[in-house]
Amino acid sequence: MSAEAPAQPSGAAGVWVAIRSWIFTLILAVGIFMLATTFVGGPIDNGTAIDFQVETLDGATLRAADLRGKPVVIYVWATWCGACKLTTPTVDNFATRHPELTVLAVAADDPAAVRAAVQAEPRSFRVVPDGTALAQQLGVRAFPTTIVIGADGTVIWNRQGVLLPGELDVRTLGAGASTPPAAAPAPNA
Repeated sequence: MSAEAPAQPSGAAGVWVAIRSWIFTLILAVGIFMLATTFVGGPIDNGTAIDFQVETLDGATLRAADLRGKPVVIYVWATWCGACKLTTPTVDNFATRHPELTVLAVAADDPAAVRAAVQAEPRSFRVVPDGTALAQQLGVRAFPTTIVIGADGTVIWNRQGVLLPGELDVRTLGAGASTPPAAAPAPNA
C-alpha cells in the first residue's frame, strides 16, 4: 500500500490558500522581528549624565537640572513610526498611573505633525514637539527609544523598540520611583 499525498486545492481556492500562507508567514516574521528588537539596548550608556533644556507643547521650559530628585522617563518617538503607535499607549498608561514622575515624550518629527497628533489624541505625558536636537544629543538611532534617568540625573536604563506592558514600572522602581503598596501580611494560622 502506498500513502497518497492529500489533494491540493486548485484554481482560485489554491491561490487563496497560498496568499493566506504568505500573509501568515509575513505576520509571523514581523512579530518575531518586533520581539527581537524589544530586547535591544538603547543608544546611550547607563551611568551617563544627561543635560538638556527643551520647550514643551504647552510652552514650558524644562531643564534636566530642574528635574533631578525624581526619576524621569524620556520617550523618543515620531508620528509616522508604527512601533511608536504600539508603545505610546503603554507610556501614556504609565504616565497616568505615576503623576509624581516626569514623563517626557520627545518627538523627533515635524512640530506641526506632532501638534496635530496630540490634538487628535491627547496624552497624559508632557510633549516636546521639536525634539530632534535632543534625540540627536541622546544618540537615538531608532524609534521608539525609551530612556529612564535616575533621581541623580544619570541614565539607569534605555532601550530601542516596543515596550512591554509593566516594563517601565519595573525599570523606574529601581530609579527611586514610588513603590506599589505592600501586600498585607498573611494572618497567623
